[in-house]
Amino acid sequence: MKKEFEISQGLQLLALLGTTLNALLKARRKELETSGTTIAQTWVLWGLKVRGEPLTVAEISQFIDRSHLTTSQLLKRMERDGLIVRKKGTQSNGAVKIMTTKKGKEILHYAYERHKLLDEITASLSPNEVQNLSSYLQRLRESAIGKAAVHSSFHSTRTYELGT
Repeated sequence: MKKEFEISQGLQLLALLGTTLNALLKARRKELETSGTTIAQTWVLWGLKVRGEPLTVAEISQFIDRSHLTTSQLLKRMERDGLIVRKKGTQSNGAVKIMTTKKGKEILHYAYERHKLLDEITASLSPNEVQNLSSYLQRLRESAIGKAAVHSSFHSTRTYELGT
């Protein structure tokens, strides 16, 4: 007789986190429809704001947790759309520096004014529950990052699309 297949607690949690993330991203995409920007673009613009401009492609790539190639392609589209500018670095390595344009700053402001739907979703939790969930997710993220660094066979993969 075959043994019943059991899904581990870790896989169950991963499935729940994944479907929750997908639902939240779908809600955020809906909010951003009128801004003409994507979630990934707003993350780049936000990163430039909070980390301080200018940033290199590598720094942005690390901030948004995407490969250098994916980030470069995203930045090319953003430059074409007038959201950012690239400036050749003055130091010996000549790293390209990325800065937000006036249009990019306006788009970021507009995008972050539109968060009512996400606020309604998170309002289903009490402030204490939000704080606890944030703490738990931060611990899980740090543990996952640490385990990924230890296991050389681990490759970062995405099961969700950010609309890049």
